[in-house]
Amino acid sequence: MKCRSRPRIAVGLAIATALAAGVASAQAPPVRARVDFAPVGIVGSQTLQVTVASLRPAPEGLPPPTGDRVRIFLLDASGERVADSGIRVLPAVQMEALTVRREALPASSSGRIQLRAVVLTWNVNGLPPGPYRASAEILNAQGRTLVFIPPPVNDIPPPVPD
Repeated sequence: MKCRSRPRIAVGLAIATALAAGVASAQAPPVRARVDFAPVGIVGSQTLQVTVASLRPAPEGLPPPTGDRVRIFLLDASGERVADSGIRVLPAVQMEALTVRREALPASSSGRIQLRAVVLTWNVNGLPPGPYRASAEILNAQGRTLVFIPPPVNDIPPPVPD
């Protein structure tokens, strides 16, 4: 009987070891931060620009920390993604932006399109992203700001220690 139970124990240990190895190699998903802007409408010759600025300080005399990742996209009134920056690196004290002209967006019967900007940030090392600040603005054909859209109240980053 002892001889028959040893193969079962060995198989059980092999399965347990494989499962434990799978659990140990799995990483926690990155912490993501999301900013949802209020919807706005733009018409012909206008541009919507969404900007994200990293407020992470650059350490003096040290290599810069691994940058956060940022993705900016625009949703239309039905929730469909109509513009996407793709994943970009957001290094300390730098900015990334998504700029979209009205003419590059889907047509509408009135010429006006309702949009909502969304900003996602995360850190590849599983650290909390940021601090960062996001904003959006509507520009006219000459590139002048017509409307500045501040971030929602929940986008206030924590203070940076001195």
